[in-house]
Amino acid sequence: MITAPDYTRYFKIKQLINAEIDEAMEEEKEHIKFDNEREEESFRDDMIANYLAFLKVDLQSDNASDI
Repeated sequence: MITAPDYTRYFKIKQLINAEIDEAMEEEKEHIKFDNEREEESFRDDMIANYLAFLKVDLQSDNASDI
């Protein structure tokens, strides 16, 4: 069963990830011109997937205790 603290933790993590992605997107917009909103959203989705994959690998590594 999912508890209220689990949801709170989830939303805090989601906010942190979105902040990281927003910052990275602003940097990328300086170098990439998107033709339309759909292309930009697709690029953002790819960035989120890559970020989550990185976190998964990092959490499974020996350094997970440092997090």
